[in-house]
Amino acid sequence: MKLLKISYFFIALTSTHCYSQQETWDLKKYPLGTKITNINEAKSLVEKIEKRKKQAWIEPNKNELPKGKEGELIRYGIELVTNTSQLIGPKAKKKELRISANNLDCVHCHQVGLSGLPGTKKYSIPWINSKNEFPQLDIKSMTVKSIETIIRGMLGTTPQKMSNNTKEMKAIVAYINWLGKKTQLNMNMENTKLDNRFNLPKRASNPIKGKALYNTLCSSCHGIEGLGLKKADFEQGGGYQFPPVAGDDTYSDGGHMYMIPLLTSFLYTNMPMGATHDNPILKIDDAYDISSYINNNLKRKHDSNRMVLYPFKELRPEGFAIPEHFKNSNQEFEKAKFGPFQSKFWW
Repeated sequence: MKLLKISYFFIALTSTHCYSQQETWDLKKYPLGTKITNINEAKSLVEKIEKRKKQAWIEPNKNELPKGKEGELIRYGIELVTNTSQLIGPKAKKKELRISANNLDCVHCHQVGLSGLPGTKKYSIPWINSKNEFPQLDIKSMTVKSIETIIRGMLGTTPQKMSNNTKEMKAIVAYINWLGKKTQLNMNMENTKLDNRFNLPKRASNPIKGKALYNTLCSSCHGIEGLGLKKADFEQGGGYQFPPVAGDDTYSDGGHMYMIPLLTSFLYTNMPMGATHDNPILKIDDAYDISSYINNNLKRKHDSNRMVLYPFKELRPEGFAIPEHFKNSNQEFEKAKFGPFQSKFWW
């Protein structure tokens, strides 16, 4: 069965300062920032990722956080990914720390797990094995990237505002590396990224049905127009009580979650509040239709750069539906927008 090839940002984060490129992805001959321009070379590198063995899930223990300066830096990293908007958002109290371009908190997507720590919930894009995933070939840009580059990309910031040597960058990387301190080098891990084991419905998604479901199950938290629920101190950097799924403060029409298969997986595992992978609340069919409504009907910011994303058609995700790629076939475009999709995907 054909698999969708998707490389996802901060999902698997690690520090290039802790492990050499040769130890992780055998990318020693590729300096960071290298663009892969040969499709066979790209496929070979992607296959290496797929073939790695998987280790069992490791639940971190917050009581094992180190003391001293190392522990202080890690705890600051926890605070940053938990209260991102308040500390380094565009409305942060300290103007010199207004690093992020959006008002979201990292924990909105990388949710708290049983450990009580951000980025540790199964199939909620956890960071527990991220130290074993970088440097990474990002197929979205076909570029070899470091953890720092990915973090900046997710915050929508620049090296000028957040260099590798800033305390904030070092703290986030230190926390992510600490989460993976008990992991086995050069292995993937169970229950990470998003779940691709379920079968998507063998039909086109239905945004009309999705709208009715969204209004019933989602709008009380995320708003009728998907703009989220702001905290009382939003203008002072407080951020959102419940994050937006539309508008300018969420993913664009070139983002990863703009693909229905990925958003379906995330919603199924995490929504409504209280859902987990082991105890979901939504049915797959409902998550599928809600995803279709959110991505096809709610307004969001436009990514003017999206035409150059996923330069190799062979590695382009099936659900990446932008009209620029389907100028000669409206039927194929409609299928990319609504499905049906292949029942499995990989990222």
